[in-house]
Amino acid sequence: MHDIDEGLNRPEGGPGDDDLPPEEVLGPPIRVHKLILLSRWPHFATLYSARMVEFHKNRMYLPEPYTVVRAFLYYLYTDSVATSLYCPNLSTGAGLLVMASLYDLKRLRALALNRLFSKLDVESAAVIWERAGVAGEEGLRKKAAGFVLTYWGRIVRTMGFRRLSRRSLMELCEEVDVEGHIMGSEELGVVGAVDGGIVGVYQGDLGGFMTEEARMRAKRRRYVDDLEELETGEADEDEEMS
Repeated sequence: MHDIDEGLNRPEGGPGDDDLPPEEVLGPPIRVHKLILLSRWPHFATLYSARMVEFHKNRMYLPEPYTVVRAFLYYLYTDSVATSLYCPNLSTGAGLLVMASLYDLKRLRALALNRLFSKLDVESAAVIWERAGVAGEEGLRKKAAGFVLTYWGRIVRTMGFRRLSRRSLMELCEEVDVEGHIMGSEELGVVGAVDGGIVGVYQGDLGGFMTEEARMRAKRRRYVDDLEELETGEADEDEEMS
């Protein structure tokens, strides 16, 4: 939970402090300009005009992680979710996607989706998959799931994957096709696509998942490659004999 201080002087211990969250769950306050919040964040403008508790305390609490809150405020000031000190990675961008859904911020949603769709990476893929589900973004969730299953061996070793809840881990494992199986790096090099996703981009001992259909495509491709090698070899022999 994080505290946003609107920058107005207020005596400590004033009325209403008793209902504040415990100190141990509060992050360091971030001082912001009230006019920025009023002009850029409709939810805050509604709370303020209705003279809700935030109006009287000049403080507001958000349950999102500190890094996400900071990136959200940076967006309100700059209209940007590009990589920066305040939005350093895709996991933070995925958190912004959830806030865009929660507060119905269409501009923020569009910016976050554009960044996440175009720059999926191993470190953040599991988090993006989980956050996309929370935000109701099925297109992004499906793409992230395919990326996770393709690079499974690497992604299960990331902190983002290990921090998923047990329920999320089970749901992620169920994303694989019922006929799917784990394939090694050799098969990754043979197959060109898994359900539309590009694989075989990296070399190494860590594999991913392959559907039954993809496995059959790989076998057919391997068979064709073997025939081409055989025909090439026979042609070379005929040239030598002649």
